[in-house]
Amino acid sequence: MTFANVRVAVLAFFLFAVLILVWSINENRISKSNVGYASDYQIYIAKDESLNFDDILKLPASQWQVSTQNSDSLSFGYSTSSHWIKLPITNQVKAKQFLVINYSLLDEIDFYQVAEGYTLRHVETGDARPFDNRLVKVSNFAFPLSDDVKNSTLYLRVKSSGTLKIPIYFEQYEDLIQDEAAETLYTGAFAGYMGLMILMSLIIVAVNADKNYLLYGVYLTASLGLTLNLHGLLFRWLWPAAPEWNQVSTNLFAYTLIYFQLVFVCRYIKLENGHVKTLSDIFKMIAMVGLMVSLIPQWYMALNKVSGLFILLTNMFCLYLSVDYCIKNKSKLRGELYFALAWFVMAVGVSVIVLGIFGVLPSTPIVNNANMIASVLEVFFLTTAMICRFESERQARILATLKSHKEVEQRVHIERHMLFQATHDPLSHLPKKDVLLTNWPKLNADIPAGYCTSAVLIHFEGYYGQVLSFGQHVAESMVHELHDRVRCLLGNKSQYLKLDYQWSQDRAVVLDSLDLCLILTCPKDYDIAEELNWLHNSLSGPFSYENMSLDIELTIGVSKLHDQEKVDRVIRRAQVASKEASLRRLKVLHYHNKLGQDPELTGIIMSKLKLALDEGWLELAFQPQINTSNGDLFGVEALVRWNDGELGWIPPDVFVPIAEQCRLITPLTAFVVRETCAFYRRFNDNTGQEIAISINLSARNLSDEFLIQEVSSIIEEYQVPPRLVTFEVTETAIIGDIEKSRAALEDLLDLGVKMALDDFGTGYSSLVYLKELPFTELKIDKGFLVKDDKAQHNASLVEAAVLLGKTLKMEVIAEGVESLEMAEQLAGYGCEICQGFYFARPMSEAKFAVWYEGYDNKRNIIGKKHEITYET
Repeated sequence: MTFANVRVAVLAFFLFAVLILVWSINENRISKSNVGYASDYQIYIAKDESLNFDDILKLPASQWQVSTQNSDSLSFGYSTSSHWIKLPITNQVKAKQFLVINYSLLDEIDFYQVAEGYTLRHVETGDARPFDNRLVKVSNFAFPLSDDVKNSTLYLRVKSSGTLKIPIYFEQYEDLIQDEAAETLYTGAFAGYMGLMILMSLIIVAVNADKNYLLYGVYLTASLGLTLNLHGLLFRWLWPAAPEWNQVSTNLFAYTLIYFQLVFVCRYIKLENGHVKTLSDIFKMIAMVGLMVSLIPQWYMALNKVSGLFILLTNMFCLYLSVDYCIKNKSKLRGELYFALAWFVMAVGVSVIVLGIFGVLPSTPIVNNANMIASVLEVFFLTTAMICRFESERQARILATLKSHKEVEQRVHIERHMLFQATHDPLSHLPKKDVLLTNWPKLNADIPAGYCTSAVLIHFEGYYGQVLSFGQHVAESMVHELHDRVRCLLGNKSQYLKLDYQWSQDRAVVLDSLDLCLILTCPKDYDIAEELNWLHNSLSGPFSYENMSLDIELTIGVSKLHDQEKVDRVIRRAQVASKEASLRRLKVLHYHNKLGQDPELTGIIMSKLKLALDEGWLELAFQPQINTSNGDLFGVEALVRWNDGELGWIPPDVFVPIAEQCRLITPLTAFVVRETCAFYRRFNDNTGQEIAISINLSARNLSDEFLIQEVSSIIEEYQVPPRLVTFEVTETAIIGDIEKSRAALEDLLDLGVKMALDDFGTGYSSLVYLKELPFTELKIDKGFLVKDDKAQHNASLVEAAVLLGKTLKMEVIAEGVESLEMAEQLAGYGCEICQGFYFARPMSEAKFAVWYEGYDNKRNIIGKKHEITYET
């Protein structure tokens, strides 16, 4: 047996003890020796309501009926007729003796005591008359008897629109007062008990916001009001001067009780649909109609007759619902048996009351108080069921809360695990860059004043070589080994910041699988070169794998952090330094501005370049190409220039690679081709001369499927002879797929243009490309031109290159000619077309026009100094 069931048993025992006490009081009252019962009484039912007392006195004896009922259980059911009772008294009346009618719900009572033709006493009282009419202020009706005569006759006229019950007996005044005190005691106990249950319900509603307890409280209030009203206590306490409220309040309480009883039970058992739900809704509608009609006095008797049966029917219906619910949920919920017992007790109590009303049961204290006793037991069992329900739901909520907390903990654990996986390297569990960026504000704030901070980037140089030589697994093992070495080596090195103070206290973050970043802090006058060399030597030791010793090749790039600078910018600079160190085969390299393009600047240039193309801020410069055999202007090479308002002049070798990266090379090339063709058209229209135009192409241009269509349309638009157009490509632009490059070059040649191999001699495969690809021109790189007379081997190479081009029937052009001696030497090798600063620097179209006007194209420049001064 659970502790909850023990508590219920204890409370039940206490309650039954109280009920036994009440029973004892009532039994003692009705069994006292000094209580007398009326005998030889006669009854006359007056059909004519106009009869007065004198008419009743004149009635012949034959019209009076002798009743076989005991005087203490007289009951006539529902009747609207006046009932006269004649009670002869043959003995001397005792002093302070009263005739008592032990029923409080009688509308009209007229009491007469007659002796020898004289009326000794006359009292008019009843529920339909003010309470003050009663000579003795008790809940039932008591009439004092005159003890002056020996023989007298008592007459009672009783009329009621409700149940007509007239239990009468004789009692002494002292006993009457004691009975009233006992009645007040147990009625007050009942009211207090019910009030306590109502108060408990309201408290639970306020704390728990459970509507079940609110409905339960309203039901208890209606039940308490109906019980007190049936015992005449509300009339006595609340409206003694307004008897008309007795009839109205009885039906109001009854139908309110029925309605909220149905609502409470349906909500408690969670009745939602089906025929039973429809039937309960019909009952509720009937109760609501009865509640509204109760305010009409003329309907009192009809409603009063229906209300008793309706209350009984409702309790039977609720008993059915509760038993059915108990059977269906006996293995799930506690307290449902108590819920069913409550309605069983109430159904029995109401049945007893109804049977007593219709005279089936005698008017005894048990019958008269059956509603009170049943209500006490019902409320006890209902409260027990509600407490059990509350306890079950509380336990369920506790379990749900514990489960929810556990799920939250699991979810937090999973989220932390997922966050750890997202922010840490899967191989070594070192933190990633995002951890450093997130923690940087706190880390930066903790750096002591006067200390210098540097980003140290460690790059695993030999990773891809190990992949090709030994496979991915070995390379990953080496990366893991490198990460472990960093973790172990820097574990106690306080000059390196703890970048992952929230998780693993690691002092390194992983930028990618090949790069690690450290943050080194030290006093400003401290030389970190020795520290960095020690770091490199400690980390680059050999790695053992299957009896082999493999070197871990590393480069370290370092960049200092300036005040209020973003840490990711410092890391990018360290990456630039690391890349440059790799190119130079250095162990450690500090970043400075000339190492390479700052990644942040690259992003700025990228955004500005798009805007420059859209707004037309780019310009072309033209560098003349001279035929040294006759001094004529052979052509020009178009070179793009960019003067930004903030960054100034940006060289092509900076922004052209950026254009290739961000796919701006296509509109950039289209711009150059269009502006060059437009330049040719203006020059030809102004001078009538034809000159060749050379335009540079990049690797991405060769893979552009729309290049041929774009070039063809522009050449046709400006009416430029295709034979005068040369597209220059470098060896680096065609490295890779030779077949794809050949197809692109042949498509261009089909337009009638020429193709030149630019910067010949700077790569390693130039001869292969000359053999495999259809070039028509060869441009010798300026790096091969002889600037030192003693470098005869360079001269031999240039001569061989010129001879190679001539042999392949290609036009040979030398660029970077800066002196007359170079021009004469190239002419001696057979290279006739030259361009360089000796002849002219790249210039705008306007300056080119001035230069061209001053150029003497009739003189052979070889072996002679120019006497004409022209702008370059």
